[in-house]
Amino acid sequence: MLAPFGAAFLRRDPQAVGILRRDFRDVDARIDATRQAAQRRISPDLLHALHVQNQRLAPSPLRQTHLDLLGQPGPQGTAVVVTGQQVGLFLGPLYTIYKAATAIAAAKQLSDESGIPCVPLFWLQTEDHDFAEIDHCFVPIEGQPPLRLQLAPSDPSLARTSVAHRTLGPSVVPLIDRLQAELSHLPHSSSLIASLRSCYRPDATLSDAFASFLGELFADEGLLVLDPRHPLSPQVARLALPLYRFALVEEQTISATLTARADQLQRLGFSCQIPIRPDASLLFHHLRDVTGPRFRLERPAWSVPDSCHDKLRLSEADLLSLMDREPWRFSSSALLRPLIQDTLLPTAAYVGGPAELSYFAQLGPLYSLRQLPEPLVIPRARFRCVEDNTLSWLRKLNLQASDVEVPRAELIRKCLHTQNGKPHPDSLKASMLSDFGTRLDALEALDPALRDPVRRARDTINRSISHAIERYAHVLAERDVSTTQRIDRLQAFLFPNGAPQERVLSLPSFAAKWGLAAFKRALFASLGTDSACSDRQTVRELWL
Repeated sequence: MLAPFGAAFLRRDPQAVGILRRDFRDVDARIDATRQAAQRRISPDLLHALHVQNQRLAPSPLRQTHLDLLGQPGPQGTAVVVTGQQVGLFLGPLYTIYKAATAIAAAKQLSDESGIPCVPLFWLQTEDHDFAEIDHCFVPIEGQPPLRLQLAPSDPSLARTSVAHRTLGPSVVPLIDRLQAELSHLPHSSSLIASLRSCYRPDATLSDAFASFLGELFADEGLLVLDPRHPLSPQVARLALPLYRFALVEEQTISATLTARADQLQRLGFSCQIPIRPDASLLFHHLRDVTGPRFRLERPAWSVPDSCHDKLRLSEADLLSLMDREPWRFSSSALLRPLIQDTLLPTAAYVGGPAELSYFAQLGPLYSLRQLPEPLVIPRARFRCVEDNTLSWLRKLNLQASDVEVPRAELIRKCLHTQNGKPHPDSLKASMLSDFGTRLDALEALDPALRDPVRRARDTINRSISHAIERYAHVLAERDVSTTQRIDRLQAFLFPNGAPQERVLSLPSFAAKWGLAAFKRALFASLGTDSACSDRQTVRELWL
């Protein structure tokens, strides 16, 4: 079975370590990447776009300093640590914030180590059109399952429109009203709700609202924000034009290169995060105009579905001509986006999650093809928020926070206490299987002809005993109401919807309870000074 590349790389698996050209844990590699990136200058047009977009955010002297550093002349330039994410409602899952914080800490460390200015930048992934991935968030409510807040469904005709052009609409107002009602008893709810109402206005786009709230949260740290499809910055698409042309004209070379790397990864035992689609480019085309539906360009010839669900065929010459006239009618896939980022920016490092480490494992040959230096790939820090009441429930059940991240039935079985002298299900099952196993072993030893009948009997007995024990465990669990209630509360907070907390829950309840400043202080205190060189294999406990 093929394994994820990211986890193997973090374990220093010899098969994985050589795939990425630089290892973020090597201080010399970090210094070299920073110095090499700083030798590249940012385009004046991109710098202008950054100024325009970041001046719309909360005031931040350090953000202005970072912009000035990117534009400074002279032999010593400035490097960038990039991270990015889709523009989820109310900043989406907590790991979005953890990405930004890791990039800020990593930029500081790379700057301290190399002596070269290094600034953090958040790239808004607004080209994507999957509205269903970002139109909701989950907020923990004490004693209840997480509250799901979701924007009203939008016009179906916008289903394939990039989220950069999707407005929040009037349905965002009752969502903030609901948050206010649910969180009003918490000490910092008023300031949080005021910030949300200011950023998440019905007439605002999701990307502008996201950028405003993120910019406010990390104003003191000077986090820069870049939306590649912002209406005020059409020059970003023009700057990406060479990559668009590359993705179109060299599609067959790119496909062969990516397929060869995928084969190499599979031979080494690793899965590919993004399957390679033969005859599909890394480029999307937007029909009619920049806000039009977005479709991947595919062969034979070059075609995309049109409004009648037939294939609209476009010649390569027509597409190249259209690119020159309207480059914003094209956008990147997940495998092309990193190359665009690192072509436009003096990137020293990219901060990403486990899946993004796997992206870069696939992308190395394309960087070589473009003669573009590969950035360091730094895994984002992983956190688990733990509050006093959570800690109390854990102690009562004699658990660690990490123990909760298993299926409910498994956790209930682990926590069951012996009741009225009844044995624990696990010990009872082991005892019964041992007894039957001993007798079956003795029967099988009587004659080789009994081997198959005994094997079948063993399988049948194992299934029957397992089923009976599961029923027995269920009966015990139903009677141990206090244990199951504590488990349900713990999992609703630490393992909501059967997934790690950071991948489901969002910021508002934490900000209302502890305040944005206090939450951020806890985050950076836990990050410490080793953000770029930590192995990132463990989840850090964030005590609130």
